[in-house]
Amino acid sequence: ARRRRTVFARAVEAGELDWRDAHLQKIIAGDYETCNHGDPQQHQQQQQQQTQQPHLLGARGRPLWHEYFPTACARVDALRSHGYATEALRLAVTVASTLLFQQEKQLREYQQQRKESLHKESTSVMNPEGWVGHPLDPVGTLYDTLTEACRSGDEPGVSADGSASSKAPSFHHVPFPGGRDGESYLTLALEVALLGLGQQRCMPPGSAAQRLACRHEEQLIGRLGELALDEPLGRVLRRQRAVCVCGGAGGPYSGLGKVVHRESVPMHTYAKFLFSALLPWDAELAYSVGFQAMRFPALLSARDSSPPPLLPTWPLPWAVLDHLETQQCELASTMLTSAKGDMLRVRMVLRAIKMHMRSPRLLFRLAKDAFKVSTEGTRDNRMLAVGFFLGRTSAQMTLRSANWRRQEMVRWVVTAATEVGMEALVNLMQSWQQFFTPVEATTIVAPAITSHGLRSHQPGLCPEFPRHAEELAGLARALALECAVRDPANCAYSALTLCESDPRAFDAAYRVVLDSADSGALAWLQLFTVARFMDHRGYPLRAYKLAALALARLSIAHNQDTHPAVNDVLW
Repeated sequence: ARRRRTVFARAVEAGELDWRDAHLQKIIAGDYETCNHGDPQQHQQQQQQQTQQPHLLGARGRPLWHEYFPTACARVDALRSHGYATEALRLAVTVASTLLFQQEKQLREYQQQRKESLHKESTSVMNPEGWVGHPLDPVGTLYDTLTEACRSGDEPGVSADGSASSKAPSFHHVPFPGGRDGESYLTLALEVALLGLGQQRCMPPGSAAQRLACRHEEQLIGRLGELALDEPLGRVLRRQRAVCVCGGAGGPYSGLGKVVHRESVPMHTYAKFLFSALLPWDAELAYSVGFQAMRFPALLSARDSSPPPLLPTWPLPWAVLDHLETQQCELASTMLTSAKGDMLRVRMVLRAIKMHMRSPRLLFRLAKDAFKVSTEGTRDNRMLAVGFFLGRTSAQMTLRSANWRRQEMVRWVVTAATEVGMEALVNLMQSWQQFFTPVEATTIVAPAITSHGLRSHQPGLCPEFPRHAEELAGLARALALECAVRDPANCAYSALTLCESDPRAFDAAYRVVLDSADSGALAWLQLFTVARFMDHRGYPLRAYKLAALALARLSIAHNQDTHPAVNDVLW
């Protein structure tokens, strides 16, 4: 791996570039293509050169150009911009072939030290300068040069009469000299793009560089989306992903390998593209890519054998952290949607979500996605349960933290539980302390569950089954009493309202109010509010007793005519 270089070091290196290298001149002039298809004497000389200098020629006599990859791609771009399209294409093929040659060499080296790397569960072999997001855009340059030779018809974005056109470009396979059967400029371009996107690379240190890396990645994936994946391109996809995913064969050079560096760029955006592309060809490989890419190395602890804590334990200076977590959520949503009807895969996706996702906001978004998928077309009760579980988890994570969508989460969880059925409702009310505050439980959860409007959506509940309705009402009253004991100042009034239909529960709630008043937990304002409630419900003696307790806690001076308690005292 190369160290990060300063701008001055890059400028010095660029000033020392030389085009007079004999091997480079042969590549640009196409002499090696002539050797492969022409004079036998030249072919014999090429074989001798391959034996004497194996670093210059690879398999089948293909020339190799071992220069720093971004610099080599800058040469290709320079040739293109100066009108040497054919020469640029020749050099692009050579650079791409060298890239594949180096990948095979790295894999062989890694296989020799694989056991040691997996035992350490860490790696330091990572390119600090990623190819995607590099200022020279090497992968994009190489991809555009190779695909330009495969375009069909007019240039994209321009119609025959010169007006703007939104028609996507079409490509066809054009074999390149020295290529194997089935190889073309298009397959080579796809392979280069996959290698660049899947490279294990360090996140750039600056916020502008981080945003540039994300933008380049999305732009390159957008260009890959223009390709119609036929059999040759499908083979390239399967081969590259099988190498970089299965068994961790990609090693420390692949962002989808078994071992990744803590500060390496996550592969969520790339994996989402791969998952959608591989799913029609090889579903098993597609899901293996998705599961491997769900991890977020920078947020994982060194010993990640158990589910991680809800929040990272160290500050992460990444300006694109929210964007990366959103991409992780979109990958999970794509896999969850595709797994509908396959409970084994749904469970595997859910396990990956529980292990790697940390944002309650995004978990809530996933819950709503699962709920939507479960009700589209054929109703899927298992997917519905997954949505309910994710929503409940997001409510649990935000229980003791401020979140502006908290009320929406609570209401949605109750709605989802109503759709799931009686068991979910009972579980939610019996274990309410894990998910809701006492105020939320008495003002949102219990009234919503016991209301006829929500329960009418579920055919298994009231009015067809009054027993279920009575059971829910009993649970709501028990919940209200417990909340009144825990937080009498905020829940006493709601508890009396919920227990009003049952005399015994109502008396119990009244006793809780009296005990709280005696202990000083209720101020005069809460006591007057409860007293007025009792008076309106036809309990004047109880109302008077509570009002007397409120007066005992109240002090009004003789000249405080505008005191807020004046009306309550007169009452």
